[in-house]
Amino acid sequence: MKTDYRYKQIFENMEEGYYEANLKGEFTLVNNAVYKIYGHTKDEVIGTGYERYVDKDTAKLISEAFTKIYTTGRPATIEYEAIRKDGTGIFVRNSGSLLTDETGKTIGFHGLILDITERKKAEQTLKESAEKYRTILEDIEEGYYEVDLKGNFTFFNDSLCKISGYSRDELLGMNNQDYTTPETAKRIYRIFNEIYQTENPAKIVDYEIIKKDGSIRVIEISVSLMKDPSGRLMGFRGVTRDITERKEVERALEETSARF
Repeated sequence: MKTDYRYKQIFENMEEGYYEANLKGEFTLVNNAVYKIYGHTKDEVIGTGYERYVDKDTAKLISEAFTKIYTTGRPATIEYEAIRKDGTGIFVRNSGSLLTDETGKTIGFHGLILDITERKKAEQTLKESAEKYRTILEDIEEGYYEVDLKGNFTFFNDSLCKISGYSRDELLGMNNQDYTTPETAKRIYRIFNEIYQTENPAKIVDYEIIKKDGSIRVIEISVSLMKDPSGRLMGFRGVTRDITERKEVERALEETSARF
């Protein structure tokens, strides 16, 4: 008796909602978590089907999933939006499998239902945040870049493609040695190595690059180390500006000043 009571307490106090349903999809057994998830009482849930808690399109999705479980015999997990008794929408994860009797005959389905609404909200917030920053990154005039520890491009925005004259496919994986003179490449290596050793950000000015069309552009770049969540160094990131026109104006002003 004590063992039975313990099992019942575990069953009724699980965070996950446990259910059993007949072959029509009607609930025949559920624990307290299921009532809490859907906001209904025990009497309101027993004997009802999933159609009561979802819209028509979702009901069709669930029906197809459980038909596949029945025909293949393999468990499956689906996520969908359900409707509570008070009309609010929630997201649930339903892991279902076949339910058999003592003889092995299939008599229905059983599984676990978990409320994943907060997780879905967090995922949506992250998605919106990522989209926001992606839009900002692509709209700025400056070129943003990330390179690995060998100096190969791993990520960049469209502005960097415009500055360099290369397409995204061409620029991805390219090293600074591919678009600079040997002397400039050595200078860049020294500066990046110093940043790696000291972990101090730096700015490089009067950095000449050779565009895809062979023209020379003068740029300035900011550089800082890039680390993963554990603190391991994984590369460099920074912002690039094309200052060719500005340098030409400065040179013209210097020549004018020297003449007069």
